[in-house]
Amino acid sequence: MLSFTMCGSSIDQDNSVRIVVDTNVWISGLLWKGLPTEILRLAETRHIEICSTPAIVTELERVLE
Repeated sequence: MLSFTMCGSSIDQDNSVRIVVDTNVWISGLLWKGLPTEILRLAETRHIEICSTPAIVTELERVLE
């Protein structure tokens, strides 16, 4: 299962790679193949962590309606 965390000001001491994925990357990764799909797969296998903001989540929800 693909998941993401809300980006915040707290600093975590683990060394995981965190990225922010915008709505275009989410849509491209879910609908087509290519680099966006690979980014989502890396997150799914927990090689990276996707961070988000409430604004990105709201935009993604709006686009997917």
